[in-house]
Amino acid sequence: MQLNKLFLKVTVCLFLAVLLFQSCADEEAPGVSPPAASSVKIKFYAFPASSAGDSLAERDDRLTSVKAWLFENGILSEVWEQIPFSGEGYELKLDKVSGRLYAVAAEDGLAMDMRDAVVGTLTEQEWLKATVKMKGGELKHFATGSLDLSAGESRVSSSTLVLKRGIARFDLQIEPDQSIEVESLTLKNALQDAYCFPQESVTVPEDAVYGDHVVRFSSPLTSDSLGVVHVYEQANPELKVCIDAKVSGSPVRLEEKMPEVIRRNSVYVVKVKNEEQGLQLSIEEWNKEHIDLDVSVSSRLKIASASVLPEGVEVADEGSTLKLPHAATDFVFGVDCDNELELVSAEGSALVQVEAVPQTGANLYRVRKPLYVPNHPQEEVVLQFRRKGLTNAYPEDCIRLSASPNPVTVSGLLAFDPETYACDFGRYIDNELGVLSLPDGKQLSVEFDRGEDPWIKIDGRDSSGACRVIAGWKPNDKTADGRVQAARLVISDKEDASRREEYVVKRRNYGLPVTWFHGVWWCKYNARGNSKSFDDQILSSSDPAEMAGKTVYDYLASCPAEDFLDLWRWEYMGDSGMGMEVVDDGGKLVLAGYNNGEKVHLNKLPANALSPEGYELPSFEEFNRVFDATDYIWMMWNGSHKLKVPWEGHEIVNRERFWRNGLQLGTVPMQNIIICRMSSPDFPEHEGITWYGASAQWNSDGIRHADHYNNILFAMSSATGQGWYIAGGLDNLYLNKNGAGANNSRVLRFKKSPVEYIYGYLE
Repeated sequence: MQLNKLFLKVTVCLFLAVLLFQSCADEEAPGVSPPAASSVKIKFYAFPASSAGDSLAERDDRLTSVKAWLFENGILSEVWEQIPFSGEGYELKLDKVSGRLYAVAAEDGLAMDMRDAVVGTLTEQEWLKATVKMKGGELKHFATGSLDLSAGESRVSSSTLVLKRGIARFDLQIEPDQSIEVESLTLKNALQDAYCFPQESVTVPEDAVYGDHVVRFSSPLTSDSLGVVHVYEQANPELKVCIDAKVSGSPVRLEEKMPEVIRRNSVYVVKVKNEEQGLQLSIEEWNKEHIDLDVSVSSRLKIASASVLPEGVEVADEGSTLKLPHAATDFVFGVDCDNELELVSAEGSALVQVEAVPQTGANLYRVRKPLYVPNHPQEEVVLQFRRKGLTNAYPEDCIRLSASPNPVTVSGLLAFDPETYACDFGRYIDNELGVLSLPDGKQLSVEFDRGEDPWIKIDGRDSSGACRVIAGWKPNDKTADGRVQAARLVISDKEDASRREEYVVKRRNYGLPVTWFHGVWWCKYNARGNSKSFDDQILSSSDPAEMAGKTVYDYLASCPAEDFLDLWRWEYMGDSGMGMEVVDDGGKLVLAGYNNGEKVHLNKLPANALSPEGYELPSFEEFNRVFDATDYIWMMWNGSHKLKVPWEGHEIVNRERFWRNGLQLGTVPMQNIIICRMSSPDFPEHEGITWYGASAQWNSDGIRHADHYNNILFAMSSATGQGWYIAGGLDNLYLNKNGAGANNSRVLRFKKSPVEYIYGYLE
């Protein structure tokens, strides 16, 4: 006969106590938060009586030393050395309701390291490291608990603090009718001291002491026995159990390793069985799911047949389960039971809320469940009840709620918050955001608030029901100032667009001013400051040339000197993305922070290593669509050049040059600073690319070369480090293929990264 059956034949009370004790909990038992008032009732669960002759019930009666400690703001503020017994239990009167209350119930003589519990001095973290020790080889029983006096929304006139056992119990199961007599049981290498309160994980104190714990029975045990030995919670791979027994009068010694982790408030069963190969020993942690109930508490709870359930809610499992749809629902159901029920807990989902309908006495309960977002898993919620008049709650007194998952799944970058139904990227992003897979009969659409651009589109449903969600880009968007841009994805019935589910997608809408040239959207301005940050760049919402009604070429030729130098003075090297400014160093123009020992070649970095989201460095080939001519390109002259490799048949590039004069940076005057525009006569609607920037620096001599500041080195993406450079003096400036070394500074001119969906262009 199984051990659990034998135990439960004794009395219902015996079952209740065992069941409660074996309910493992790694944390202190939660209480109900008190009001700004009165009292806390302190209770602890009792062990059942033992058939081994050790009166455990009597031992529970000796847990009479009940003390409490209150910590406020992490510091000990009050101590109760002995809490009085009030008839129904121990009750603590409170003058104030704040902080966290700790309580310990123990046998007299519990050796507890109090950690110098001085009010106003002891911290809560120090207190939680308090330990208990065996005294004279005897383990004293104790129970602990804590209660947050400040938490909770529901306030009642009094609160209950439930204390849970600080030790583990070992029971002995002996297979009957096999002439087995157990004379003694020894726990080898058992922990002799332990933490009084649970830690984040099961652990042992520093300098812990270990030893053997021997229990010799006054008369040999021949049948199942409860509580033959108790031990402290411990993580101990060296813990073993040894049994001395006789089988048909012949002595036998058995030894077996214990589980490496022994948890407080848990029951372990040492099983002794005579097999063909001899006497066998095994250890199991008690599984409460397999305990049989006595008839007095075995009647199953069922959903009341009179319950009016909404669409999508179904009764299953012979009335013990409610199946809920993935959609939002709010309803009341009844439970058939001869007793009045108390809802003790509803565990399994943070989203499903269940509460008793007050003042009815009819076992009615309200269920509120929100819409589950795509990819939210199925959830099982267990509603645990306690019958009126009973002290304890039983696993069988429950109703299960089975909440279905959303049939729509999503892959990719989209992930919707289960409470807000939003996916907020918090940054600029474009191209494919994700793929939604829809069941038959469903459709996906996108909606925008009035005045918002259609920045998201749905790429139609394929044969598998998959719909791509694509974020787009708008060239030179005047609203792209970093504002939040939102759209609603709507899932609905294909037949009549009913049963809508709305999910919001958000991004930060940033954009850099661009111009199109031979298949590339080039940025109009060089990078400045932190090249990776939109906040440091010229945005399309505040393009100074656009605001002045001019092209960039015309604007740079005529803008105030201070504004020109602010755009002109930035260069980069290495992989930091932090720009270096041209400064006056004792009458010499140099780059602040220049490092002649730089080893990282900027051109060899990934194309998007230094750019804001959605932008990147153009490739060497894309620069060739502008610079790679059949002959020298003389930058000091206006004119045109012919490309070696025409872009889709377009080979002519026009050039315009302007010398900016009358500039001064610090004490250094600057003349003949080049500004050059290159454009295509085949695409006159685009203003072309305007080149400007300071000379490269490659040593401590600064940026002046051949008596001018126009030897510009262009950054680009090239795995081999190729590049383009304006070489020569003022009277012979020409473009030259030259990637230069890692310690050469460069101007950064980004392009828009490839984007699948462009909206609002030429509107």
